[in-house]
Amino acid sequence: AGDWQGRLGGQLEMIFHLSAPAKEGQPWAGTFDVPMQNAIGLDLGNIVIRENAIRFELKGVPGNANFEGRLGGDGLSMEGRFRQGIVNQPMTLKKKIKL
Repeated sequence: AGDWQGRLGGQLEMIFHLSAPAKEGQPWAGTFDVPMQNAIGLDLGNIVIRENAIRFELKGVPGNANFEGRLGGDGLSMEGRFRQGIVNQPMTLKKKIKL
């Protein structure tokens, strides 16, 4: 859970907000922001987390946009792939630490 920030292609900042289920058996929830495109609070869907693997879809985004990756051993980073249409790029997400 938390806020995870990364850059697609080293340029396009994306922030993913993941919320753990309130009760056992309920699904994870989440939204995402793309500040450069003034896209704030868009829904994530089909969030699946198993052990250290994670996958989610960016709802309402054409080209079946999704992220699939693995949580790093430090618990503060994810390494994976962002896919949308013909785009298939590596993407690293870093957990934003709240002070």
